[in-house]
Amino acid sequence: MNTIGKILVILNLVFALVVGGFLVVDYATRTNWKDAFDKLSAEMKTAGANASVSGDTLTDLNKQVRRMEADLATEKQKLVDYQQLAKAKEDSLKLALDEEKDRTKDADLNYNKALAEKDRLKDEVKNLAATIASREKTILAMQDDNKRLRTEAIANENIAKSMQERNENLLGQIQDMTRKLARLESGGGDSPLGRDPNAANPPTTFVKGRVGKVGGGQNKNYVEITVGSDHGLAKHHTLEVYRLTPRPEYLGMIRIVDVTPRGAVAQLVRTGVGGPKTLQEGDIVASSLSNNP
Repeated sequence: MNTIGKILVILNLVFALVVGGFLVVDYATRTNWKDAFDKLSAEMKTAGANASVSGDTLTDLNKQVRRMEADLATEKQKLVDYQQLAKAKEDSLKLALDEEKDRTKDADLNYNKALAEKDRLKDEVKNLAATIASREKTILAMQDDNKRLRTEAIANENIAKSMQERNENLLGQIQDMTRKLARLESGGGDSPLGRDPNAANPPTTFVKGRVGKVGGGQNKNYVEITVGSDHGLAKHHTLEVYRLTPRPEYLGMIRIVDVTPRGAVAQLVRTGVGGPKTLQEGDIVASSLSNNP
C-alpha cells in the first residue's frame, strides 16, 4: 500500500469518526431539544401566568399610584391651606401684638394720668376737708340761730294767738255795742225786722265765709259771699263783716237779699264805728264775732 492509500484510509477513518461524532451529537441534540422545549413550554406557561399576575399587579400598582398621587395632591393642598392658615394666624397674632403694645402704651399713659389725678384729688380732698370743717362750724352757728329763731317764732306765734283772741273779743264787744246803739236809735224794739229794718238777724247756726266779689258803681254796697243755704243761710239773715289784716277792724253788717245753695248776695246795711267802710274781696263774714269757733 502506498502513501496515497494510507492517506485515503486515514481520511476514511477520520471521516467515519466525524460522521459518528455528528450522529452522536445529532442524537444528543434531538433528545435535549425536547426536554428544552418542554421546559421552555413550562417556563412560557409560568411566564404567562406571571405576566397575568404582573399585569394585575401592575394595574393595582397603577391604581395605588394614582390614589397616592391624589392623596399627595390632597396633602399638598392641605399643606398649602395650613400654610395660609398659619400665615393668617401669624398676621392676626402680629396685629394683636401691635394692638396689645398700643394698649400697653395707653395703659402707661392712663397710669401716669391716674397718678397725676390722684395727687390732684389728694389736694382737692385736703381743700374739701378744710371747706367742710368751715361749713360745719357755719352749720353749727346756723343751727344755734335756727333754734333761737324757732324759739322766738313760737313766742311770737303765742303772742299772735293771744292778740287774735283779744282782737276777736274786742270785735265781739264792738258788735254788742253796735247792736245796743242800733237798738237805742230804733227805740229799743224787740222785732229785728219790725221797727228797725237794719236790726241784726243772724242764722240759728254758726256760719262763716268770705266776701267773694264786690259790686261796682252804684252797687258797691252789694257783695257776693262764699256761703249759702247749704250752710244755713236764708233771705233776710244778717252776717257781721270784719278783717284781721293788716289790723283787726270791724266793717259792719250785711243782710242777705238772695241766696243759693253755695253762695249768696248781700247788702251792706250798717257800717262799723268810724263811718262807712269799703268792703274788699277776702273780708271775713260770720254770723257772730264773739262765738267764733
